[in-house]
Amino acid sequence: MLKAVQLKFLQKLVLDSSRRAESESAEYFELNFCIGARIGRGYEYTASDSEKARKMLVALGLPVAIESGPMDRADAMVRRGMSEKSGTLAPHANSVAFRIWGESSGNSGFGVGYQVATPTEVCQIECDCTMVVENFETFRQLHRYGWVTEKIRGQSVLVIFRGDPSYKTDSAQQALEHLSKPVLGFFDFDPSGLFMCSELRGLAKVVLPDLNTVRRVAMAGKRDDLYYDQVEGFGPSLDKRIQPEIAQAWAVMKEIRVGLPQEWMRDL
Repeated sequence: MLKAVQLKFLQKLVLDSSRRAESESAEYFELNFCIGARIGRGYEYTASDSEKARKMLVALGLPVAIESGPMDRADAMVRRGMSEKSGTLAPHANSVAFRIWGESSGNSGFGVGYQVATPTEVCQIECDCTMVVENFETFRQLHRYGWVTEKIRGQSVLVIFRGDPSYKTDSAQQALEHLSKPVLGFFDFDPSGLFMCSELRGLAKVVLPDLNTVRRVAMAGKRDDLYYDQVEGFGPSLDKRIQPEIAQAWAVMKEIRVGLPQEWMRDL
């Protein structure tokens, strides 16, 4: 996942490709994604760099436009003559969707449905480890992924939905930044999914079926668009990843040149 400052950097770059001073974000995107060129003590950008930034945000499911920071509706009651809905937070703002597996849920598996809380509340939940799930359908149906439940059996696991337009990715990121337990990443088997997984702080394990199964099912699914639409943006960065599971999955992906959505892994 991108840090908040990196997200804002890309969003600003989409709007304005003018020269920028040195920064950690500028260096990060130049080294890992060939966005911008270092000249002297700053970085030069072109319209092509702005388009790369836009495509990256879209591929990661992140907002392209910069969001402001409105107040919640209770606070808005002090503004006379204006609707409580005007300029206020959306109902799901500052919300993280999560589920709990194992001992902390009071049973031997997942409870029914999922819960929602603020990042501060979520990061106070005590579990053995945290699992981040990319897609909402998979997050809701995780109890139907038998091969996943076998991998995490015997542990208490805090499962966090990575985010979408309703449950914002930056809210999930805020919670993750304050969680100290090992992190499991369950993402799409495609370049952007593997990149997002590799960016998780504290990543201990990539959640995938065995790679022979992934190879067989992905090749049968023939989703080469998932590979070719994303490889230019994320391939250079993935080539530099040294985590063994990331490197192994990326080697298989480059070999077969197709992707596999999470949703297609459910009944494996």
